[in-house]
Amino acid sequence: MSWYRGDANASAVFEMSDGARYTYVGSWCAAGAETSWNGTWRISGEKGSAHWDGDHDPELASDHPPLDRPASPYSGIAGALQVFVEALRTGVAPMGEIHENLMSLAMVEAAVESADTGVAVTLADVFTRGRELPPTSTAASG
Repeated sequence: MSWYRGDANASAVFEMSDGARYTYVGSWCAAGAETSWNGTWRISGEKGSAHWDGDHDPELASDHPPLDRPASPYSGIAGALQVFVEALRTGVAPMGEIHENLMSLAMVEAAVESADTGVAVTLADVFTRGRELPPTSTAASG
């Protein structure tokens, strides 16, 4: 039961070209513990799973040790502002700028359309429609 008017939950299954599947489940009104605005993430694969509560370091559940990787110098709001200022000063696009996120935006568009129509929607269809120009209108003179 939701205390919102309209849709407050979503579930989507995305099938990649190689057959791999990605499942998204989200709710604005789940009962129980409050979730950070950063979300709660769980990623599962053949060698284990990782869980991230959005606020603390991720936790790994696997028989395989994690790879050693250098820590990012950009963390939190201070790190985001540092990347933003560097982009302004150098003209180099920061990681995560819009071009890197077009596919995820198209996935959302496809999921919404699929929910509205009840049929699977391909990203190719979303991009084709996105390239179409809207009809032009002319103003009546008087």
